Amino acid sequence: MPGKGAGVDGDAVRAQAREVAALADEVRRVVAWARRAADADWESLAAEAFRAQLHAEVDGLPAAAAAVDEAAAALVAHALAVDALASSPVHAVGEVVRRLLP
Repeated sequence: MPGKGAGVDGDAVRAQAREVAALADEVRRVVAWARRAADADWESLAAEAFRAQLHAEVDGLPAAAAAVDEAAAALVAHALAVDALASSPVHAVGEVVRRLLP
């Protein structure tokens, strides 16, 4: 993490976005695995209870993965804004002033 006064790097933000997107993909893989487990071909009262509980736990996860995807997209948008700011004249003036002031 950048220290006090250090600039934010668009590439670092994009790297975080990739990590967040990978987390969303991992959630989707877990959902797929859990659904396959719930569809296992074995019958008993315990199996029915297991499947019902598993479906109840897994049903909300796709929405969570979508929310994580949105967070990754927001990080990418932030990275673009950081890049745009870093190339602006205002940023250049701010850097000069920061170097001149104690």
